[in-house]
Amino acid sequence: MPITPGVLDFVERTSGVHVELPSDSNGLGVARMLVHTLAQRRDLDDERIEDLVLAASEAVTEAMEHGDQVVVRWHEAPDRCVVAVISQGAFLSPPPDIPTDPGRAAVEGQLRLPLIRALVDEVGVEGGALTLTVKCGPWDELDD
Repeated sequence: MPITPGVLDFVERTSGVHVELPSDSNGLGVARMLVHTLAQRRDLDDERIEDLVLAASEAVTEAMEHGDQVVVRWHEAPDRCVVAVISQGAFLSPPPDIPTDPGRAAVEGQLRLPLIRALVDEVGVEGGALTLTVKCGPWDELDD
């Protein structure tokens, strides 16, 4: 059953969207579709949307490698979109030796976090949560 746009507007602009996903390819596909659909609704060009989808996909893949269940949360503010990927473990806290340079990270097999950092405006890492923030144009105020 499709979600009506009015309901989606209300959910994403108030408490956000919260989805619990299994650690399999179906869960990854749902996460990608969710982020893509919600990002399309903001003032983002296609390339920026794809950057956010790829960053979220990398974060979800990392989370799925370290936990049985992954939670993806979407929240919007007037000037930004935030995707939080949460796992049961503290897998996303990078060890101090992960290089910040994507080229060096690729050579060392540790590209995921530097790639995510390169694709979005802000990255927050705390324990089992990774937040990805993309700045975007303002939304129209909700109609009462």
